[in-house]
Parts: sequence; C-alpha cells; structure tokens
Amino acid sequence: MTEYIDVLDESGKKTGTVKSRTDVHNDGDWHRAACVWIINSNDEILLQRRVPHKSYPNSWANSVIGHVMAGDTALDTAMRETVEELGVELTKESFDYIGQLTYYKGKEFFDCYIVRIDLPLSEFKFDPVEATEIKFFTITEIVSRIQSQDDEFRAIALEELQLLLDKIAI
Repeated sequence: MTEYIDVLDESGKKTGTVKSRTDVHNDGDWHRAACVWIINSNDEILLQRRVPHKSYPNSWANSVIGHVMAGDTALDTAMRETVEELGVELTKESFDYIGQLTYYKGKEFFDCYIVRIDLPLSEFKFDPVEATEIKFFTITEIVSRIQSQDDEFRAIALEELQLLLDKIAI
C-alpha cells in the first residue's frame, strides 16, 4: 500500500501538494513525522529494535515512530502508530506533547510525545514487520550508549533524547 504524505514548506506549513512517501524522500521535500517515548513508573524507556530491512537496521529506536500521512495530525499518527507498532490503544489524553525538532538533512519536522504507562512487556504486541524485539532501558544506559556512539543506538538522536529529558526532569 502506498503511503501519501503532505509536502510542507520550510516553516512546516502544508503546501497543498501530496506525494507518496517514496517521492517525498527521493525529491527531498519537507514533511512531518511523529515519535512517542513510552516511559514506565521506574523512568525506564521502551525501545524497539528495528528490523534488518529498515533504515538503521538492527538498532534500537524510539518506542514508536512514523510519518504523518496526508490529512492527519502528528497526534493522529502517534496514536495510530502506537497501535500498529506496539498493539496498544491509548486515548489522546495519554499523549503529552513535548516539542518539535527539525532535521534539515532529511527535511523532516519531528513532533515528539511522551506516554507514561505501566505495562509489562508481555502486554505489548510489537509488529515483526517493524521490530525484532522491544525492551525497557534506563535513561542512564541510553544516554551512555548514545554518547559512546554505540552503533546499536544510532537511530536515536541526542536532540530527541534531550527533549525528553528536559520534559521529565530526572
């Protein structure tokens, strides 16, 4: 199934053009993505290990991440992707918006959310098309592995993590 994405201008406003996800990336168009950090009451963050055929193969990544489809909002995407990637349906109120990052290299506006829930790993039903496993990590371990440039954590940008850390103030 082809995914269609709204093309944005440099300020993040819709241009009125809609293209396939492939064309947006091939043409270098600005677009939007949403990410979700799931955090439990022990302040551990759920990460998913990406499948070998996706970008950043076999590396640990955000709890949930996805492109915002044409006509959707970042929150719509965060909610949809949480169901698709982790099998967990949550209300809009569960998602706490923490900010936006701009990636000039990929021409992507990245809207980030936190979800605080206490579910055991067995309650998550991750999508094997997206991930090979999921695991909770301490913030200290994630920061340490990113700072040491651990290849398994190359999919997580330090800016994204800092946005999260600023919000939860641990």
